[in-house]
Amino acid sequence: LSRFWFNHGHISEAKTWTKRALAKDDGSNLAARARVLMAAGFFFGQTPGLDQDTELRRSYFEESIRIWKQLGDKRNLGTTLIGYAFFLNRHGEYAKAIEVAERSVEVLSETDSPVLIARAANNLALTLLETGEFQRALPMLEKALRDARRSKDVFLEAVCLHNLAEVAQHMKEFDNAEVTAARNHLLG
Repeated sequence: LSRFWFNHGHISEAKTWTKRALAKDDGSNLAARARVLMAAGFFFGQTPGLDQDTELRRSYFEESIRIWKQLGDKRNLGTTLIGYAFFLNRHGEYAKAIEVAERSVEVLSETDSPVLIARAANNLALTLLETGEFQRALPMLEKALRDARRSKDVFLEAVCLHNLAEVAQHMKEFDNAEVTAARNHLLG
């Protein structure tokens, strides 16, 4: 239900149900627990500062990561690392966010999922943009754009084009920013 909750803005519902599921979990299905932990980390991480339980939210991701490593599931490990890096970024832990995001790109590069690789590269680039590392963000966004196109993910392609325009603007390459933004507009 995570995608449904997110796409329809049901963040409170997601938080309620993931918390209930974790409270009732008997630990008999590690993969199911890791999925719920990943979702809980993601949804609780969407609202930094609204509650004081940052460590609990962090623990959701960290336990999920441990389980995916134990199960040897690189696809879900990489996806959880993307969410954790985003969480760290939202909490201003940029150095750790970059480290985790780089690991997500590395892990997902070992899978056959260009769309997940694109999401990981775009996520890494977002944190690099936050820290003003535009030269480092640029190749990540170009990689994300290639993989988004390979996956035929038009939404992610538009996000990458938007972020590339932002990089061009910060680097004072205004002609490039205008072209990228115009291409993004044509996709919308």
